[in-house]
Amino acid sequence: MTRSRKGSAGVFQYFYHCAGEELPVRDVVNRQKTEPHYENLTENWCGRCMNGRIRSANRRGVEYLFLVTHYYRKDHRMNDKLLVVGFLFRAEDRVWRNLSRSLRSGVTGYESSKPQDCGFFAGDETKSHFVSADAAFVLRVKNGRWKYFADEAETKKIVAHLKKSKNILPELREKVRELKAQTSQGNREKRCKTS
Repeated sequence: MTRSRKGSAGVFQYFYHCAGEELPVRDVVNRQKTEPHYENLTENWCGRCMNGRIRSANRRGVEYLFLVTHYYRKDHRMNDKLLVVGFLFRAEDRVWRNLSRSLRSGVTGYESSKPQDCGFFAGDETKSHFVSADAAFVLRVKNGRWKYFADEAETKKIVAHLKKSKNILPELREKVRELKAQTSQGNREKRCKTS
């Protein structure tokens, strides 16, 4: 993929936080969300969400996809704040090609000759980074809205802030496994009680 052009170095992508969870993890329980997909470091690979923004990010060649959420955990100092809790750093072409072979969302896959048409975003395993809510970057909102793209200066500021803290990707992956198992068990119990 080509390096960032048109002045954007990063894109902000919103996801639903699993309310009440300490970790800023996607809502696996209530909304059965599949993105961001920590398991293979993708966005829009399992499900289609804000596809236009992802395609625009690919057209612009942005290197960072910032994951943004409203964090909901009562009695936590970050409760109800809009937080950047991590980023996917653009992976190499071979990763995109491999992921395209098993694409689940129905978006346009990756082609080396037309990377700008790809409908998902793939992160690099060694360069992507996720943090706890305590270590997150608070996103400032103007007039009730937040912007979708970050210029180079803002991107550097956010990345530097997040990189000061431990990468919690292994913990996020484990929490997703736990929540999926709990949700699956709960659904089985519900079915048994109603049959």
